[in-house]
Amino acid sequence: MKRIFCVLLVCALLFSGGTSAIAADSIDDSGQQQAHEQQSTVTVGTLEELQAAVAAAESGDTIAISKCIELKNVSLITDKYITLIPIDNSVGVLIEMNKGSQLSGFNLFTNAVAVLISNYEGGEITIADCNFVGSENYYYNLVNITSGTAQISDCSFQYGKDVALMISASSVVTVERCSFMGNTTIMQGAGIHNSGECYVIDSTFTNNTAGVGGGIYNSGTMGISGCAYSGNKSTDTIGQDIVSEGTLSIIDETQDDAGYYEESTGDKIALPLADYTDTARLIWLTTEQSAEYFAPSSSPDDEEQEADTPAETPTEPPQQPEDGEGEDTPADNENPPTTPAPPQDEPDNDGEDDYTPPVVNRPTRPTRPVLPTPAPDPEEEPTPALVCGDAVIDASRSVVLLGYGDGQLHLDDNLTRAQMATIIYRLLDADSIARYDSADTVFVDVAPDAWHCRYITTIANAGIVCGVGNDSYDPDAPLTWGHIITVMSRFVAAQDCELQHIQYSGWAQDAVATAVALGWIADSAEFDPDSLITRGQLVEFVNGVLEQYR
Repeated sequence: MKRIFCVLLVCALLFSGGTSAIAADSIDDSGQQQAHEQQSTVTVGTLEELQAAVAAAESGDTIAISKCIELKNVSLITDKYITLIPIDNSVGVLIEMNKGSQLSGFNLFTNAVAVLISNYEGGEITIADCNFVGSENYYYNLVNITSGTAQISDCSFQYGKDVALMISASSVVTVERCSFMGNTTIMQGAGIHNSGECYVIDSTFTNNTAGVGGGIYNSGTMGISGCAYSGNKSTDTIGQDIVSEGTLSIIDETQDDAGYYEESTGDKIALPLADYTDTARLIWLTTEQSAEYFAPSSSPDDEEQEADTPAETPTEPPQQPEDGEGEDTPADNENPPTTPAPPQDEPDNDGEDDYTPPVVNRPTRPTRPVLPTPAPDPEEEPTPALVCGDAVIDASRSVVLLGYGDGQLHLDDNLTRAQMATIIYRLLDADSIARYDSADTVFVDVAPDAWHCRYITTIANAGIVCGVGNDSYDPDAPLTWGHIITVMSRFVAAQDCELQHIQYSGWAQDAVATAVALGWIADSAEFDPDSLITRGQLVEFVNGVLEQYR
């Protein structure tokens, strides 16, 4: 009953409008806060306050969290319909779980990370019967697992604007009977991005969109059984459902009428598949769908040539039909042609199966995904304003800080070069990510398994950064104003500007002149390009630049 109520509420949120009741600066969040306004809301900032609020809450109540709540060897479980939300944008993480904690029964509507699992002290983390719903305006993982062992079951992940479930290299995670719907990311795997060890059982992936691997992306070790896919999309054109660049096993049995297909070749994958280490770009199709999906498309020239070719002139006149027989009337001794019956959807087996463990029967597949059809020639689009070589910044995006493990944004802290790389990576459009994205390090001081390796490598491949010399990047060094101005100036044409007040003749002089000419910064004697930039200052500066190009 709870899950049905949740689905109805989500639908109401998607089609309602209003302003936010949880953010002081009126976050537009598809009306979800309007629904919250109509319910009882209490604000908490500690675990004890949250436990007391849950105990006192009635079904339908909302609890606003003002500071990250840490669950450490704690079980937070409810059978009521209780929604958790962040009080405002200062909350980067709602709940952090560690040391065998449990979370069950909650609905988390969030413009932040709903759950951060940092299980460095051991014990299996358990999340069950929870619904995670993201904000359309904020780029956060719904659940981020940085380390340890976790079991996630009977949960839904919906409408996240980044990877819904992010699994890091030092994690072991089992996902069972979960649904991933409507999540989008410019990165890899809108539903699940796995760099560790992950097992996905009896779960569904619907209408998720990613730069690479619409439903799932795997660079670690992954096992899959009994999963269903529909409407997932990769903007990299192939790998609609799954892209694996690690070790992949699929323990299902081969079906005659459906299966996984390698999109790069159109070949059907023989199952079960064990410890497959080559790159896999997979889509699930029925046999009928695969024939249409992989059918060769005729070129416009071929079609025009066929249309312009006159029919051959017959050498003999056509045979006239006998009296009483029309041209389309079959002879009496022939059976009339029959029209094939349209294919019928496979009947639901109501959960019955013929398999025995450990093989899990695959659920009935949804209807065939709509295949793309050629669109008319679009009007010429304007040239992107922020371009560095072939890398393009999507000016419609904004910089949003994730915050630290304590849930605070630390706006006055200095920003590192690695953090800057992450921010620039997230601003690139999907085509740029698809072109340059790589997890292979190009700097000697950036380890392949470092959290920032992919971000640094990608923007280096694009020519946005070039390091500090000697094949090094110095990822932990603090960032200066000169550094970020130089990086942003590489996306525009250099401008001539004679500085009147800024007394500076260092390595970033040309970039500073460009920034002044374009109005990014003021020509002020107080400005020092060699001074360190804080996290809050970078957000204000970069978002101010982006605003000029929208």
